[in-house]
Amino acid sequence: MVLTRRAAKASKSIIRWLPNEILGTVMVDASRLDLVALCKTSRLMRNIATPLLYRAVFLATIPQINLFLRTMKQRPNSSPSLCRYVRRFSIAYYAEEHDSKPSPALLKAIHAVLIQFCHLEFLDFLLTNIEFTDMLRHAYFPNLAKFLYTVQHETAALLPAFLNRHATITHLTLTRDGPLGHLNPILLPNLTEYNGPSSLVSSFSVDSRPITSALLIWYRDDLDIATPLVQLGRIASPPTINGISTCEDLKAATILAGVATHLPHVKTFRCGRSHTAARISQEDTLEIATHLKKLASLSTMVLLGADDHSAPTLIDDRETVVLWGKACESLRSIVLHGREWKLTAGIWLEFDI
Repeated sequence: MVLTRRAAKASKSIIRWLPNEILGTVMVDASRLDLVALCKTSRLMRNIATPLLYRAVFLATIPQINLFLRTMKQRPNSSPSLCRYVRRFSIAYYAEEHDSKPSPALLKAIHAVLIQFCHLEFLDFLLTNIEFTDMLRHAYFPNLAKFLYTVQHETAALLPAFLNRHATITHLTLTRDGPLGHLNPILLPNLTEYNGPSSLVSSFSVDSRPITSALLIWYRDDLDIATPLVQLGRIASPPTINGISTCEDLKAATILAGVATHLPHVKTFRCGRSHTAARISQEDTLEIATHLKKLASLSTMVLLGADDHSAPTLIDDRETVVLWGKACESLRSIVLHGREWKLTAGIWLEFDI
């Protein structure tokens, strides 16, 4: 057989003799532009690079969404669908930051493609206020492990059924645009991390797998501090509970009081606000010390948002940290007023964050 010059050169290339698995490993860290370039070099390179190119999809504009949908439909019928390569899918399109919301036709097209992601593991709609009603009602992703979503008030009732269809979820992150109301029970047997509205915790079944990390958000209309913490105490294991307050009038001492009562074995406590707040007052300092005495396992406490260094009527931060350290002997790290304090050889030392 007589080889052409090009075929003879290709036969001597190391790429021809390397296993596809090694070539794929080399391409994992390549940029999207590099993967596109590799797809144009040869059929072999295209077959290896294409799954990596579509493994993670992030869309932030309507033109990007339209282009992606067209690409998904252009695959020849005789070739495998590109949808099977998608493992992570994210849309970050907030209507208030643009001129309009996606049209109903576009939403329908998104759903038609979305339900074909048979190997999807990570679904992120957290930074969008689009209602994916059809997805909540009908979609099922057998390998879904992480779900990030902004719950719309109008479709909140559909959320439990969607979550209950996905027992594979281990990480759940939610935000909301209004009160969620009463929701049906939610059973996620493999859930280990929850970040979201505090009110939703009451819907979690006690048969869920112990949650090891939780970040609870209290909104202005969330007046109940105790109930979410009581339920979390039933389904959580001690390692890490993070409490986040977005209410202007919800103090760290208030949340810590609930944690000390209902989650006494917590090891990490974080509390902050969505806007800058005043420094911790002397009254709150003493109250926090009282609650810390009940937390025998706490090792890290982070208080965010309190960074007004000009308040003249407050005790020194070092005195505050020493006071809290004496109240809770297990404490090893405290973040307060934008500074981190660490217990080193029995002395609290200050570090820049």
